[in-house]
This record gives sequence, C-alpha cells and structure tokens, in this order.
Amino acid sequence: MNILAIDTSTMALSCAITSNDKVVAEFSLFSGMTHSERLMPLVDSLLDSAGMEVSDIDIYAATIGPGSFTGLRIGISTVKGLAFASGKLVAPVSSLDALCENISASRYDICPIIDARKGEVFGALYKKEKDGAITSKSEEFNLTPEELIKRTKKKTLFLGDGATLYKDMLSDALKENAVFVTNELNFIRGVNVARLAAAKIKADETVKPETLVPVYVRKSDAELNS
Repeated sequence: MNILAIDTSTMALSCAITSNDKVVAEFSLFSGMTHSERLMPLVDSLLDSAGMEVSDIDIYAATIGPGSFTGLRIGISTVKGLAFASGKLVAPVSSLDALCENISASRYDICPIIDARKGEVFGALYKKEKDGAITSKSEEFNLTPEELIKRTKKKTLFLGDGATLYKDMLSDALKENAVFVTNELNFIRGVNVARLAAAKIKADETVKPETLVPVYVRKSDAELNS
C-alpha cells in the first residue's frame, strides 16, 4: 500500500511517501514561500526521488485542520485533484493528531497548539501512555493563550508553532507545569500524516476526494463578515 501524504496546515510544508508502513521518501520545507508556489514541485520531486509515478499511489492523505485557512485549502485541493484524477480515495487527518505523533511517549498530558493568528491558538489536550497509545483527546479548541493557561491544571507538554510563539507567556504563568519539546518536534511531518492515514485505511475511514473538506474550528473572516 503506497500512501502519499501532505501537510500544509502551518508555515512549514511537508510531504511523504510510505509503502507498506515503510518510509520511502520525505521532504519538508521552511522556505517562507507560499505553499501554492512550492507544493506541486515538491510532490513531483518526491515522486521522482521515490522512483514512482502518480499511478503507483494507492491512497492520498492530507491534514484537514485546524490550521492556516489558506494553507489547508491549498493542500486539500491538491490532494483532491490528484486523487480524483487517478480514481483513488483520500484519508483525512487532523493536524493536531499529526503534530501529537511527534511525541513517542510522555508522562504528562500533551497539548499540541498551532498559531491561529489574531492572538489565538488551535489545540487539543491528549493523554498518551508510555506505550505510545493515546487514551483520550479533548475537543479541538480555538483559544487565546490566556484562556489556555486557565485551563491547564497539571504538568503539560506543549508543542507546535503556537508553543514556540507563546513559550515565554506559558512558562511565566505555568512555571514547572509547562514543558516544551526541542524545535524540530514543533512541526508536522508528512511521514506522521501517512502513519495516521494507514490507521484510517485499516479502520475503513477513507473518503472520496470530492467529500474532503477542511476543519477550521473557528469561522473564516469571510463567514464572520457575511
């Protein structure tokens, strides 16, 4: 089973191909260029490096949010186009689930947070056992850092670009209850999107490409102004 997975939910961009749960190729970019400029060339390079054609991909996967509204639309529309043209199904993956996959084990609650702009973050609270299994997940939320601080009652591991942005604020308010990861773990990896997609395939949770939609968590500016 060959999976091509894409994440465009933040300023970082990552793509990966896995084959039968083994990593074939993975590219990540932090160039500052827009995803619309870089995504398809990156996918082409990924396929070329893997020695594959589009026809070799069995399932496509994309992060569906929460995250950058524009970034999500670019990634989802690209995956929909590739899957629709080749008659393949798509696996939708939560951006926060994919970010949480960076942590193999934790003694603490895990809180991945993504910068939502406007002084807010997208996030969720996870409990992960030492064997790596996630035992529970809160609803995905859109909060100010101050509101998140008020909700944090025990030692919590924060990660994501939101954790980087608000690290000082979280540290000052939560003291020893705020734990952080090293910088390379603050970004979503395409291989983790593919790993979660494989679980979706086994659970029969893939969808037709035309039904793939973003999960914004909060309303877009266009919706708020309508």
